[in-house]
Amino acid sequence: TLNNPYAMNETNRFTARMNIEPFNGLKIDLTANRMEAFNRTEYYTANDQGELPDENLRGLVHSGNFSMSYISLLTAFEKIDNKVESSDSFEKLKNVYRKTISQRLASEYQAASGITLPDDTAHIGYKQGYGPTSQEVLIPAFLAAYGGGNPESVGLKAVKSILEIMPNWQVRFDGLGKIESLQKYVNSIVMDHSYRSNYSVGSFINNPFYYEAMSGVPDTIDLNGNFMVESNINTVSINENFSPLFGINMDWKNSLTTRFEYKRSRTVAMNMANTQVNEVNSAEFIVGAGYRFNEVPLVINQKEFSSDLNLRFDLSMRNNRTVIRKLEDLSGSEITAGQTIFTLKFSADYMLGNKFTVRAFYDQRLTTPYISNSYPNANYNVGFSLTFTL
Repeated sequence: TLNNPYAMNETNRFTARMNIEPFNGLKIDLTANRMEAFNRTEYYTANDQGELPDENLRGLVHSGNFSMSYISLLTAFEKIDNKVESSDSFEKLKNVYRKTISQRLASEYQAASGITLPDDTAHIGYKQGYGPTSQEVLIPAFLAAYGGGNPESVGLKAVKSILEIMPNWQVRFDGLGKIESLQKYVNSIVMDHSYRSNYSVGSFINNPFYYEAMSGVPDTIDLNGNFMVESNINTVSINENFSPLFGINMDWKNSLTTRFEYKRSRTVAMNMANTQVNEVNSAEFIVGAGYRFNEVPLVINQKEFSSDLNLRFDLSMRNNRTVIRKLEDLSGSEITAGQTIFTLKFSADYMLGNKFTVRAFYDQRLTTPYISNSYPNANYNVGFSLTFTL
């Protein structure tokens, strides 16, 4: 009489960290991780004797998701602007890499079954069962194209083994501030670089129509003429982040602080249902400066104060863009969102006591969109605040 399925959930996580200091002042932190989660639900139906034989199991659903650290540096610096007609990575995926993967899969099929797959007459360069819209073709071709890999050697499985994990890193160098000739001008100089990339399988679920032949190869064809897969995958994606690609912070002897940062990020997702690649790219420059005036006198209502006045100035220019690229649609690529954002911030802080701070600020944000159905806009935020700390 049970109406609810039993459920089994399993999650496996692997994390590795390493700290390296090749010489004094340079620190490198390496991290690698892998996560896979599996969920299984199934119904038990008792027979007339109240027993639960295995043949009375029904409604099996096996699902899950996967992610791991990755490296996709070789394609990270494609130009970000409003011209989206061409993309080297996408052109390789569309015209070259899918065909290479199709041929490799057909060779593996032949090695396992002894059957040679004929050429796909509807799609030149492909083998029957592994056409241009096959999930088994799209995923490794996508990873080779956007990960900068070789289509002849990239792994063919969507869920990668622990041996395929790639490390990410964070680098920090503060040795320049220790150079004697520079110590006359600066207290410290710190340079930063960080790289994070993650490959993930959004979700997968078992295919109830999948069958294998005695040799272990797939034995059923879908409506598009491709071999059915054991697990249907909706999307796979690469999320890459340089935060920052390069950053430098300088603390000067004259109470001045300066900083510069350049950041980049990218998210590329391959959708199996509509064979589209969704690209979200961004790049940002940040320039900042601060200055401290020591013991600035201030008279308020005949009461004298003497405290430090801290000024802060930040200027940033951010460019982001979302592009949809269609593999099987002649309409090609188009920008669906994106803008250039200019930000200016200025603030001044003054302490009227140990627990009382007054702050004046000015924030300006100018946005210029890429697409015509959005309007340029400007936002200004000006004011002051009084803060009392308990």
